Amino acid sequence: MESINPNWSIRLQVILWRIVLGISVSYQIFLIYFFTKSKAEARNLKYISSSLGIPLPERSYAENCSLRWSILKNQLDGFVLSHILGSYIKALLFRDYWIWWILSIMFEIFEYSLQHQLPNFAECWWDHWILDVAFCNALGIYFGMKTCQYFQLEQFHWKEVKQTCHEETNQDFLSNLFNWSPGRTFPHYLGLLFIIWSTLQCELNVFYLKYLLWIPPEHYLVSLRLLVFSLVCSPALREIYHYYIDPEHNKLGAHTFFMVSNIWTESLICLKFSNREFPNPVPPHIKLFWSMFLSILVIYPIMEYNLIKRINSKRRLD
Repeated sequence: MESINPNWSIRLQVILWRIVLGISVSYQIFLIYFFTKSKAEARNLKYISSSLGIPLPERSYAENCSLRWSILKNQLDGFVLSHILGSYIKALLFRDYWIWWILSIMFEIFEYSLQHQLPNFAECWWDHWILDVAFCNALGIYFGMKTCQYFQLEQFHWKEVKQTCHEETNQDFLSNLFNWSPGRTFPHYLGLLFIIWSTLQCELNVFYLKYLLWIPPEHYLVSLRLLVFSLVCSPALREIYHYYIDPEHNKLGAHTFFMVSNIWTESLICLKFSNREFPNPVPPHIKLFWSMFLSILVIYPIMEYNLIKRINSKRRLD
């Protein structure tokens, strides 16, 4: 009997990730082609499915916020399963409780902030924090992390920088548990902001694309996009993680480039087709909140990393 090549699994992985890269490149080409279309042409997708090209009915989930079983049962539709599945996939991709909970809470904040544009973002308080965060998201991340442990997948630690996961000891477990510093260096802090923003941007894109292109939430195109980004983001996030964690990795690869390109091209399509679609102005309290929040994001690194002192020291040396 012929001996099996011990490198066969490595070769299969190389082939698989090259296929994923081809999917990412193909999706980018499709998005660029789609970007050249007018809004009317983009919405006319009857050649794909007869259910497309029809204006979507507006639905608000905040019509009756009484916490009763009859109301709660009305909210338990197919979106709950898709929400849990999406949370499960994100847990497989990020493999870290810390950054995952930040993403979960931040998305709910974005839903509050964008209700004046997307009616289906209007939800009851218990829908946001009990049904979405405490139930769907918690289930998704729990089973996702358990899946990672079962298959012994590498666990990511997005708070750490320039050290491997194996360097953590039992003695510093409690200190790491209560250490909420978002990065030990300023570049790492910027990198974390980039990852968090790109992920939220990717999630928001699908809601705006559905709204602007009249694609029903249950249509297979929505599931197909989720599949594409799940495949594309897996190697890209691994590249980004090791770039920020491992000092031996000093560059990002093609997977990261096309993942970011796909996200931003989708956003440009949304921006192009959103002309005259959102007449409602941004509420004053939303402006106030984001002004304060962005100020904190700017002030924090200045204080934490002594940026002013470093800039002045560098000027003296020059």
